[in-house]
Amino acid sequence: PPTAVSLVGFKAKANGDGSVTLAWETASEVDNAGFNIYRSKRTDGTYKKLNGKLIPAQGNGASGASYSFEDTPGRGTFYYKLEDVDENGVSAMHGPVKVRVRSAEGEARRR
Repeated sequence: PPTAVSLVGFKAKANGDGSVTLAWETASEVDNAGFNIYRSKRTDGTYKKLNGKLIPAQGNGASGASYSFEDTPGRGTFYYKLEDVDENGVSAMHGPVKVRVRSAEGEARRR
């Protein structure tokens, strides 16, 4: 079945303080309940759900929305997946996207 969400993009950006900003945008959302974010240390590894409750949908069938989620995973390379969940509990996974996080102290020493 088609997914409830038409995804424009899903990105992960490492910040200088050791955190990661995940950002995604939808073109449209039909009967979308919301989103879940998952993280793993390997692209084909076990992914752990990061958000305690569903990130609520903001868009609708006529228009999409922009979203962001902050994570502080520590130092290393991480992979993230985005799951959209519709009103009937049907879900679709997007990603993974890869990001490399360096410690804030390490970045400061190199300058």
